[in-house]
Amino acid sequence: MRKIVLFFLLFLFFKPSVNGQIDSLLNELIHEKTDTGKVLLHIKIAYEYGWNSPDSSVVHATAAKEISKRLNYQKGLFLSYIALSDSRYVTGDYGKGLSEAKEALIIARKNKREDWEMKTCGTLGLLYTQTGKYKDAIGYFETLITSNKKNKNEKGLATAINNLANCYLSLKDYPKSIEI
Repeated sequence: MRKIVLFFLLFLFFKPSVNGQIDSLLNELIHEKTDTGKVLLHIKIAYEYGWNSPDSSVVHATAAKEISKRLNYQKGLFLSYIALSDSRYVTGDYGKGLSEAKEALIIARKNKREDWEMKTCGTLGLLYTQTGKYKDAIGYFETLITSNKKNKNEKGLATAINNLANCYLSLKDYPKSIEI
């Protein structure tokens, strides 16, 4: 029995890294000299934590947001708010996620970045779907469909159509969910 306990204690203290990629990125972050580089690394780390550790994801996305605010680094602010809203989707804190996604949308429009705006529309659509506000989600998914058709993005188009059909299905508008 003592050997099992000793083995368990040794494992706790010397366990192999669950995610070598995170360790590598954290090491890069320590050695990064530029603030914008730190922002981008915090964002990468936030997404690496993703579904497995959304609270850690929030910590890194928040750090990126704070640095970006200080620098007025628009790309960093946008990416930070999107990472935060994606993390809130995972944690179930949809209200905060919606608020952060709306901030990202403001930044996207202010910078006239259609690609950022479309990423935000997808996030907003999914968050509204999770809160049961399907009619709000529909508008964002329709915007994505239009954009994806224009840009010939078949994968994005299929995802947007599927999400839109699911909204109509949830609203029990079966004919509309089928015709999309």
